Amino acid sequence: MRRLPVVVVLALVLAPGAAARPLLGVLGNPVRFQQQTGQRSAVVEKIVGWNQGLTWGSPFGQLFATMGDVPLLGMTMDGKGGGEAMTPGRLAAGGGDAYLVALNQAIATWGRRIYVRPWFEADGFWSSYCAFTRSGRSKGSARSTASFRKAFARTYLILHGGSAASINGALARLGMPSLRAGDLPVNPAPRLKVIWNPQAYAVPELAANQPQQYYPGGAYVDVVGNDLYGEPRIKWRATRAGSPGRSSTWARVRGAALRIARSLRRSAEP
Repeated sequence: MRRLPVVVVLALVLAPGAAARPLLGVLGNPVRFQQQTGQRSAVVEKIVGWNQGLTWGSPFGQLFATMGDVPLLGMTMDGKGGGEAMTPGRLAAGGGDAYLVALNQAIATWGRRIYVRPWFEADGFWSSYCAFTRSGRSKGSARSTASFRKAFARTYLILHGGSAASINGALARLGMPSLRAGDLPVNPAPRLKVIWNPQAYAVPELAANQPQQYYPGGAYVDVVGNDLYGEPRIKWRATRAGSPGRSSTWARVRGAALRIARSLRRSAEP
């Protein structure tokens, strides 16, 4: 038996008063995964670097067309060559607006259901937008958790779109500069859902690097994601919503739709 890395996406769309309906997908080749497991993946996730789809790589529209019935677009701040191309601080200050506006317009043109998963696993040092190095050293104000929260909220507002007045009013309340792009196409939920997706355990495991430090607030999150893996460091009791005497990220986001991402990392191949 040869073991190959496979990443499975499991989205649980929880509608009030309705039973959970699983929406299954994969990061990788959906045809090959179906041959191995029998699963038909409605969702195909692809992860893009900064400005990918706009200035390099396939245009967004072509990319979406290869991503199953319901595309899931993961976003990072890494550039074409793999190095850091954007920081949360610059993004919050409007330095990435052109790219976010282009994605807003591409989503509107797509006109169908889509998930976007920006800046995932921010509590992991391997993410350029994590606030800390592996050793626990701060990366500075441009990559702080406060800057991340603003950057995520700005991303959410621009992707969902609306009038310039409504977007800029929300940005002003958050202490961010205005968007200089005029009115944007509206991409309402549930057609577009933006996923806030930390890792279930922080690395480094500091109080200042816990998932809740990166949470932008419920007004800027459509779906809460959680990357679980088979990890002994996950504090299941501490992350249980409503656990007495415990401060929990999941208690704060209780009632939101939940998406479990990367719940299985390996699959056996004959």
